[in-house]
Amino acid sequence: MSQSLELPSVLSERIKRIRNALNLSQAAFARRLGVNRAHVSRIESGKSAPSEQLLRLITHEYNISWPWLTKGKGHMELNFDEFQAHQQELKLASLRECLDVFYYINNFLLGKLVRNLDVYSLESPTTLPPSIIGRLKAIKEHLPLDKIHPLIDRVLANSAESESAGSE
Repeated sequence: MSQSLELPSVLSERIKRIRNALNLSQAAFARRLGVNRAHVSRIESGKSAPSEQLLRLITHEYNISWPWLTKGKGHMELNFDEFQAHQQELKLASLRECLDVFYYINNFLLGKLVRNLDVYSLESPTTLPPSIIGRLKAIKEHLPLDKIHPLIDRVLANSAESESAGSE
């Protein structure tokens, strides 16, 4: 996803221009971005290059166009349509991240749980201790993953309808 960015000095000039247009001190600008004032000073003076993550944060926090910030193309501020598209992109990125984490953690943990339960049931067909039984019952009761299936089906159906409507 990394895109080629302009020279740090050009980026630093644009970042300073954003800050000045907003009439913010370096400290106020930095505070909203979660960095310290000295870091902003180093970036604006060209002594330090901003990370892509910081650039994305600037575009999000201050409603700045990514193409303008990184390439000097278009207008500095997003127009309403660009802003809405940007907000949608952020929501989708957050959803994608949550799904990835959920999928990988649950695949790992559920796989490990299934293997351990399977090994235990084959090697030790005796009664499980109450602490293990309690945990298994709690998992079954409080993590009803089957409840998410209708929601996933609805989202997938809506997506399929959107795709077919768009192709007509």
